[in-house]
Amino acid sequence: MKLSSHILAAWAIATATALTPVQESKEEFLTANATDNATISVKCSEAFYNFRVSDTAKLDGSLVVPDLVKLDSLYLSGNWYPKQPVATNLTLSTIDFPDLVNLTGQINIRNADKVSTLKMPKLEVVGDSVSIDLSGGPAISLTFPSLSSIGAGLIVKGNIKG
Repeated sequence: MKLSSHILAAWAIATATALTPVQESKEEFLTANATDNATISVKCSEAFYNFRVSDTAKLDGSLVVPDLVKLDSLYLSGNWYPKQPVATNLTLSTIDFPDLVNLTGQINIRNADKVSTLKMPKLEVVGDSVSIDLSGGPAISLTFPSLSSIGAGLIVKGNIKG
């Protein structure tokens, strides 16, 4: 009889966990910088904010953002100001969003001539446009095997690996 009460308790916990709604973030922006140590921890899987990276001086190497399933828009860019003759490029070499499935807005990546790998293996839908300008840098490995829908348009510039 004790075993059946343990099974019933385990079933109740599993059901409650399965029925718990996904936590959603109410923040407008999530910004990465050098103190994030190249891995961003999100406190929710669905985020209705823009994800921005533009800290060009201190964020090097790989940027990995696990556990994030949905975003509004994604902006990754070096800095450029109107009176600045040349843009300061993003110093990242690898950008990886391993769990991202849906972007309701757009992807905009530019001034990032060090990027050689861009991975979004689960991304299926981009509601607006995808604009990736990685020209001037190394050969780029793009990984979007699940992408099936882009709303407004697709622009990709750079030396794309086959």
